[in-house]
Parts: sequence; C-alpha cells; structure tokens
Amino acid sequence: MEYITLPGLSDEEQQRFRVLQFEFEVLKQSGNQVPSKLTEHEWRRVLTHNSRSARIKFYRFLFKNEMAEENEKKRKAAASAIREIKHQQLRREVAEDPDAIRYGLNLNSIFPYIRDTTMLMSQNVKLAQARMFGQPLVFDLDYDDWMSIREQTNTAMQIRDAHAYNKDARDPFWFQICNARMRGMTMEALKRGIPNLGEPSCLIEVSEKSYLDLFPKERLVYLSYNAEDTLLKFNPEDIYIIGGLVDKTNPKPLSMAKCKKQGLRRAKLPLDVYVRWAMGGKNLTINQVAALLIDVKEHGDWERALIKHIPKRKLVQPEDLQSSPGVQPYHKQEQYRAPYAERYGGGRRRKEQQQFRSVLESLLSQ
Repeated sequence: MEYITLPGLSDEEQQRFRVLQFEFEVLKQSGNQVPSKLTEHEWRRVLTHNSRSARIKFYRFLFKNEMAEENEKKRKAAASAIREIKHQQLRREVAEDPDAIRYGLNLNSIFPYIRDTTMLMSQNVKLAQARMFGQPLVFDLDYDDWMSIREQTNTAMQIRDAHAYNKDARDPFWFQICNARMRGMTMEALKRGIPNLGEPSCLIEVSEKSYLDLFPKERLVYLSYNAEDTLLKFNPEDIYIIGGLVDKTNPKPLSMAKCKKQGLRRAKLPLDVYVRWAMGGKNLTINQVAALLIDVKEHGDWERALIKHIPKRKLVQPEDLQSSPGVQPYHKQEQYRAPYAERYGGGRRRKEQQQFRSVLESLLSQ
C-alpha cells in the first residue's frame, strides 16, 4: 500500500494520517460504502473527525455523492444516444424530402438561438456597471469561529446562490465580501462554488478588510433579526450588510452584538406584517435576504418580494395583511386565530373529532 502525504502537517499528524489511510483501505476492502478515492480537501476533512463513526458517516456521504454523479453521467449518455437517434432519423427525412419545411430546434424557426456565452456576456455587462456605479451589498464573513464545518459550507453555498440570482437581476448589486479568511473553510467552499472567484471575470470584490475600512460608517446598515428598527423603506444610498452566518447550532445574537459594539445602524426586515410564522424561526437564509433586497431595489414592493421568496406555508392571506408598522403582529391578535384554523382545516378536523367521539360514546353506552 502506498501512502500519500499532505503538506503542512506535523510529524504526529502525518503518522495519524497514515493510520487513517490504512483504515480507509480496510473499509474499502471490507465492502463498506466508501468513495473510490479522496481529494486533498476531503482528506483534510477526514482529519477533523476524531471518532471512527464520524469518519464512516463522512465516507458514506462521499460515496452517495459519487454514485449520484455516476448515475447523472449515465443519464446524460443515454439522453445523448436518444438525441443522436432522432438526428439520424431527421437526416434521413431531410434526404428523402429536402424541400419540406420543418420547425423546431436547429430547424426552421422565427426565434434566434441565444447561447450561454451570450447570456453570460449580458450578465457581466450588468455586473460591471453595478461595480462602477451601483449600490454595494456587503457580506460579512467574520463568523467562522462560531460555525461548524457544515455551517460554513452552507454559508458559502447560500452566497453562491445569491450571486446567481443577482446576475439575473435587472439592476444588480455590487457584491462585496468583507472580513474574508482566504484559507478559511468558508472561503474554500465559496471558491469551489464560484470557481472564478477572485478573477476579473467574477466581478465580486473579496477583501480581508472590514467594511468600516472600505465604506463610510454613516452609510452602513447591518441587517439583523434582533434589531429594534424595521426596514420599512429601501434606501438606495445606504449600504446594507448581511451577516455570513448559519446559526443552526448557535442561535446567539452575534450580529446584533457586533453592530452594537461598532456603533452601526441596524435594522430587521418587515416580516411580522407580511409573514405567518406557523413553524420554525424567523431567520432567513443568506440568499433569501439578498433576493429580497434585489427585488425590493427593483420595484420597491416588500409584499410582492416576500410572497415570492418566503415559503407559502409561512404567508398570511391578503385580507390579514397590515400596512401600519405599529400594528400588533398577527399571531398575537385574537381575530386572526379563527380564520387560520378554518383556512387550514383546523376547524373541520375538530368537528370530525367531536362527531367521532359522540358516535363512540353512543356505541359504548349501548
């Protein structure tokens, strides 16, 4: 068995790494669900797991991903074979009757074919204009110490999704990533999600500096659910900051404490007026917050943006919406409880239970 080495490890860590490689080979030979091979990044992830059960669980996760990729390749190969058969049939039909008019993809059509490169050029033009003249949107990545590896990866993937939505916007933001740790887990995952990050073609500014060193303090507004003020009106002159934090295991108000310490303005999104929180917390994902700001920047309608990006199970009906910012939240108002039960079947189920109970009591009495 040939052992590999990882740069930057001490002698003790190298010895442990050799033991883990032997363990991986034994699991593979025993028929366990392990991937065919591991990359350097994945081996470093293995080194962070101290228990054997955690490593086996991680191997199983990588094995399932590898099987999914192989199945996707097989599906694409089968689809390509089907397309080739259709093209051969089409070529035979064209050879038999070359003067016939045929409509469809790659045939006669009044619609021009727009390639992906053309769409990418159009998106880059808008992003370049936003970088020169547009409004910045800041992502604060100063929370790596408070997140697990999974949460850091989720943070990176949510920023990636926000970037994808921002590219398609009519009036995109200029994305600015501050307090970035270039060798941290969040930045490594973000580079895997956005391969051209840091290159001129990406048009996302990444900096290890704080936003206080890059922008005027009086223009900064930190978005936090724990803030006292509500962001009722979008201000194109302000620079909004989204905390790069996925706090599934650590629900402490870290962003609120940070912006208080720095003396920044802070605000929360107007969720209590428009959204019914029947289950779960009121924390939104990073890409949801970014998408809300992008849409509100475009048309200025909070209700329309929230209805689009918040799950429908959490939305109140139009008759329950309150336009006044001083109105008590719907879940504390007595008049909203009965319509909710009737709308979602709570009243109907209660009647059915009462009827079933009465029938059962009558049968028991007989």
